[in-house]
Amino acid sequence: MQEVSESKKVIVGLTGNIASGKSSVAKYLEGKGYPVIYTDALTNDMYESDDSFKEAVVLLMGDSILVDGKIDKSKVGSIVFNNKDKLKELEAIIHPIVLERSLEIMSKLDGLIIFEVPLLFEASYDKVCDKVIFVEIDKKIQLERLMSRNHLTKEEALTRISSQVAQEEKMFKADFIIRNNDDLEHLYKQVDGIIQKIEGDYFEEN
Repeated sequence: MQEVSESKKVIVGLTGNIASGKSSVAKYLEGKGYPVIYTDALTNDMYESDDSFKEAVVLLMGDSILVDGKIDKSKVGSIVFNNKDKLKELEAIIHPIVLERSLEIMSKLDGLIIFEVPLLFEASYDKVCDKVIFVEIDKKIQLERLMSRNHLTKEEALTRISSQVAQEEKMFKADFIIRNNDDLEHLYKQVDGIIQKIEGDYFEEN
């Protein structure tokens, strides 16, 4: 990790479709000392501790998502991945709050910041990023990984994959593409090369 001026801030958006391996990239970079903002973690915190947010979600989804007074996110997922209108309405609640909290965290950081956002382009979070990395994965590997990781049937996994904007459309918008179809060594080598390029562009003294 390169030493950088405290006054310099570069936000690198990291995204990819479901089960692409973007979290593996984020954790690798975090292990190398880069600050990583995980928007999924911020969302989970909202489900746990933000009463006004929870009330809004229950109002949208109905009492059926509650188990022992708490929101069951698996029930929410079952609804939104089969109802695009509900998904859009839920995202309209979540995204503005998450972006506000993310920017608040970033305001206290310097250097190269990794902003891990599953729906970076869909939520227009790319507008606050200096560069965007997209993690691409072979569709067959993606399906197998999602079924295994989330214990889904093939049909359930395909429904979740098809609910997202196609990889090809997002790859066109990204500045860098990582292809996660091999082992971790190959994945990390690509990551290192991209980060080195970004640091060279932004932090090397002229």
